[in-house]
Amino acid sequence: MRTLRTFQITLMSCLFAACPLLTTSAIAQEAGDKVRPSEETLPTPREIIDRFIEVTGGREAYKKHKFRTARGAFEMPAMGMKGPMMVKQSTPNLMLVNISLPGIGEMKQGFNGTIGWSIDPMSGPQIMAGKQLEQMKREADFFNSVDILKNFKESRTVARTDFNGEMCYQIKLTSDDGVTNAYYSVESGLAKGSRTVASTPQGEIPTTTMLLEYKDFGGVMVPTRTSVEMLGQQQMIVIEDISFDEIPESEFALPAAIKTLSEADAAKADENDATEGDDGKSGS
Repeated sequence: MRTLRTFQITLMSCLFAACPLLTTSAIAQEAGDKVRPSEETLPTPREIIDRFIEVTGGREAYKKHKFRTARGAFEMPAMGMKGPMMVKQSTPNLMLVNISLPGIGEMKQGFNGTIGWSIDPMSGPQIMAGKQLEQMKREADFFNSVDILKNFKESRTVARTDFNGEMCYQIKLTSDDGVTNAYYSVESGLAKGSRTVASTPQGEIPTTTMLLEYKDFGGVMVPTRTSVEMLGQQQMIVIEDISFDEIPESEFALPAAIKTLSEADAAKADENDATEGDDGKSGS
């Protein structure tokens, strides 16, 4: 039972991690990095992001696509689990993540432009709220990679620091739901990963994500292997193929179970509004 609960927590966190494969952004915490002082003036976050966009294909290459389907695998080596994974995205902010594992079943997570949701065999259908919903909104933004700074109130390059054995610029980004430390290679300009606090139904889970083995898909360089470490375990997200064919909007429609929850929440909200209105009248 404990193994299943641990698996559920790590899986929900990794569902979020599937998105930075394509957007290279993540919610993160200060993590005690070993910072090396720099004698040179540090580049601004905008300069670092602009360089990343340029070395991975250029702004026009990102903008020319309106749909994206990534296919690959999700692995939990310590548990001997591996299964197919698919991430579908459409402009401006539609997303669907699907993972299927033998002995566990199918896990889904999505965003229809308004509602963030998840379904898995262990916790059933759930509608996202709070920080979890804010994370989903950010990651569902199709062009998040082109301008990730727009999603944060403040941004600052704080240091040159070692991340996963490579010298990186560390960018601190502040949003309403947390503080981000993102890492970009000083030498190549590529995004190398983050240290994350992922919001899940079970709470906030510290996570380290490393972006590896960039390859070209449709003129854009994408990390094809992502290592996600949390709760003392490692998960691997592997991208084998990315296509840019049109995806029908119906693919992102709310599943029946989520639609039922949404309608129930709306009815409850209407009932509460009506009750508050009656109380106001009786007190007048």
